[in-house]
Amino acid sequence: MKIKKIWAISFSPTGNTKKIVRQIADIIGAELEKSVHEIDFTLPQNRQDVHHFSEDELVIFGTPVYAGRIPNKILSYVEESFIGNQTMAVPVCVFGNRNFDDALMELRNILGEHGFHAIAAAAVASRHAFSEKIATGRPDVADEGEIIAFAKDIANQLQNAEKMPQVVAVPGNNPVAAYYTPLGLDGEPVKFLKAKPITNEQLCNRCGLCAGVCPMGSINISNPITVEGVCIKCQACVNSCPLKAKHFEDEAFLSHVKMLEGNYTGRAPNQFFLGEMNHYTEEELTETLLLVSSVIGKCEKAQEKFAEGKSQHTLLKNRIKAMYISKALINNEQGKSGRTLPNQISPESLKEQFTKEELTKALPPVTSIISKCEKAQQKFEQGTAHHIRFQNIIKAMYISKALIEDAITWNSKVYEGGK
Repeated sequence: MKIKKIWAISFSPTGNTKKIVRQIADIIGAELEKSVHEIDFTLPQNRQDVHHFSEDELVIFGTPVYAGRIPNKILSYVEESFIGNQTMAVPVCVFGNRNFDDALMELRNILGEHGFHAIAAAAVASRHAFSEKIATGRPDVADEGEIIAFAKDIANQLQNAEKMPQVVAVPGNNPVAAYYTPLGLDGEPVKFLKAKPITNEQLCNRCGLCAGVCPMGSINISNPITVEGVCIKCQACVNSCPLKAKHFEDEAFLSHVKMLEGNYTGRAPNQFFLGEMNHYTEEELTETLLLVSSVIGKCEKAQEKFAEGKSQHTLLKNRIKAMYISKALINNEQGKSGRTLPNQISPESLKEQFTKEELTKALPPVTSIISKCEKAQQKFEQGTAHHIRFQNIIKAMYISKALIEDAITWNSKVYEGGK
């Protein structure tokens, strides 16, 4: 697949997430002989712009894990400020040896909702920001070996694949669960949201280094003794101080640290995931075609209830068109196995059948159906008829989404004048 530029994007208060993301990007860049560009949005002044990416770029996107998810204070910026256009991405979550819980699922989904296509993903263990005793020295030599192998696998897949892999499957609740509740040394929940570092004024020389690294901009450089604003407990100020003047004294926070030190010093494994290539069985395609046809019928019937020009009428109109495009692409996929189909599209006529703009506009309605069905499915027990019905629809829509994305890729190659 054609990649022109690689991006290393990270939020990294203590530096390890940035290091890991950059390592993955640099290895892929070296393998593909492409330049690597960087966006570090850790500091407030670097969270002002909206970034757009094209379909011939690859984004390695990393955040640390806070309480089992993406840090909540940057969540809105991640959701609003990175816009892809069928841009391939590799979400990376760096966790402090306890667990990454739903963070990787959350990051993959957010990227997917904003024009990115996650082809691989990684959860990498790192020294915990709260304690030097947890995952000391990680990522270490063994971790780096795994990271290198993972990055080379991605590069190899990109070099040899003619079309996009499926969206990578990752562990976690979908939709994601609430943030992890910290526990104290006694195993009971503790609250320390308002905890802030204390400054030893006898040690502090007012150099302002801590103010320069605070990702929330909560330390005034003219008076770095006090943390005036929000503190996310990232430890950037504590770690940056050469005189060790900053520390935490909050009892609930320290109790949580002790609990972590007592239970999570064993070596947690890294986890790496690669998206599979799209190879669908005849049975899968037939089932998908039936479900897509069913969605078309229901939408056309529902559309009759709304006047043209109304928002609901337009929504259904767009969904119907997306489903007809999906149906045609499924027929085409079935035709590759040798079946003769009345509505089959030959590769040569694909660009005339659907423009790139039509294909791109077909993706949001499909993604919307997936999202609605995944949320509805959560209401039913696994194995029940309703749960299975939603699971079948979700699978069909993911196949439709993948086929549309493949068509966009093929369409782009055609307009570029060749493969």
